[in-house]
Amino acid sequence: MEKDLNPPIIIDKFLIKKQVKVNVVRDDYLIGGTKQRALDMFMAGQYREYIYFGPAEGYAQIALAYVGDLFDKKVTIFLAKREKETDLTKTARRYGAKIKYIQPPNRIQNLKQKAILYEKKDSRRILLPFGLDDPMYISSLAQRIKEAWGRKRKPKRMWLVAGSATILRALHQVFPQTYFLIVRVGKKIWPDQLEGIKHKLYTSKLRFFQKATFIPPYESVITYDAKLWEFVLKYGQNGDYVWNVAKDV
Repeated sequence: MEKDLNPPIIIDKFLIKKQVKVNVVRDDYLIGGTKQRALDMFMAGQYREYIYFGPAEGYAQIALAYVGDLFDKKVTIFLAKREKETDLTKTARRYGAKIKYIQPPNRIQNLKQKAILYEKKDSRRILLPFGLDDPMYISSLAQRIKEAWGRKRKPKRMWLVAGSATILRALHQVFPQTYFLIVRVGKKIWPDQLEGIKHKLYTSKLRFFQKATFIPPYESVITYDAKLWEFVLKYGQNGDYVWNVAKDV
């Protein structure tokens, strides 16, 4: 099971300007994206139902639904009510996730409160943190990425999008000397989340649900990872790495 969730990392090169190529980590090849690599840490536990809350444009819903299906576990996801269901949520449903839409007020904190109340009704349920921001999970994800990376050259500079910053902190454990070029989309990134990490922070002007205006030449989530491409085109250097977490479905 572990090998199925954590295959070797694939890297492709793309020319962004004359004599400038970047190396793109293609975790878009994974059904659940990067976060699936260590999700068995949760799913192999004693609980029967795993609860999550987050934005309808987030990819964690697919990762959880997919791995939950593999482990025969229930997955329930709390989302803000919307007129049209996203393709990401439709895919989570196809993998067996139960979706609970919450009427306004339905900001992230409201979703969290509803999820907490739902968890308390059954001791066999567990609420997972937003973005899977859990120290043990981050350490497990770092170990899996290290195994999947193998003997490849360690990156000097790496681009990635950050929301919860969970993947960022896992990557920093794997590559402590790497300089991270972080593109913030949606959620604010707090200073303590970046403590000890060599980095430069950019902020997308687009709202979280808006689509990227510069489309990368590889499959990506157009409302999330793809938003870093405009910054890569402008500020990328030869040999940079780009961590692409997942793809649209």
